[in-house]
Amino acid sequence: CQAARMVIGDGGGRHSGKPARSWCGLTLRAGEARVRHVHSGAPAARAGVHPDDQLLALDGLRAGGRWPEVLARLEPGRDVSLHLFRDDRLLALTLTPVAPPADTWTLSLAEVDADCRARRDAWFGGAR
Repeated sequence: CQAARMVIGDGGGRHSGKPARSWCGLTLRAGEARVRHVHSGAPAARAGVHPDDQLLALDGLRAGGRWPEVLARLEPGRDVSLHLFRDDRLLALTLTPVAPPADTWTLSLAEVDADCRARRDAWFGGAR
């Protein structure tokens, strides 16, 4: 019985879906367009993005609540304009995303038959 399958990519904690096309090196607060963390040396840091910045628009278009998806779909190596608020000041920065680093593994459980699933659930204490 196959217990798990490994997927290489920068999933950033994803449980399903395809790996991101690009990486900007920033983490947003859950459900917000406010920056929680900027990775040192990442494209967002080089562009001048800071924690607590409020993202507004990318290439002149508002992304609304879709920021994680929009940032992940950017073309690596292509400059984009990023508008944001920092301490009530409107700033325009140039962001150049890169290909995602291959330093993250996303593990997901494989679909299995009922017998294998029962053994797996017993092994993990019933949690999935």
